Amino acid sequence: MTTSNITTLTTAQIASLSISAIASLTTDDMAAFSTAQIVALTTAQAAALTSTQIAGLSTTNLTAMETADLASISVAALKGLTTDQVGALGTDDIAALKATQIAALSTTQLGAFGTDDIAALTSTQAA
Repeated sequence: MTTSNITTLTTAQIASLSISAIASLTTDDMAAFSTAQIVALTTAQAAALTSTQIAGLSTTNLTAMETADLASISVAALKGLTTDQVGALGTDDIAALKATQIAALSTTQLGAFGTDDIAALTSTQAA
């Protein structure tokens, strides 16, 4: 699949991509996704994303992901988040992350949290 092919896929086609097809997507492929295509990803597909793929998402597309999809992203993949991406996460996104995901973020990534983001952390996440 090429980057130009990505832009022509419908949301139904995106949702039906196999995990191996998702795994083969490049950073450029991820950057080519529209917001609607990102929303169409299933939780299993989101869980299969790598840190490199996550880094390829625009802040708009990352924040468009459903909170269940964000919560499914592996700890290793979250390490690919840029500070701009972390800073763009909403309080609902922050609240949806698991404690293990929060704990895996670097001090640089955590430094991108705003006051509202920190306030959105649950006691379990902050422990």
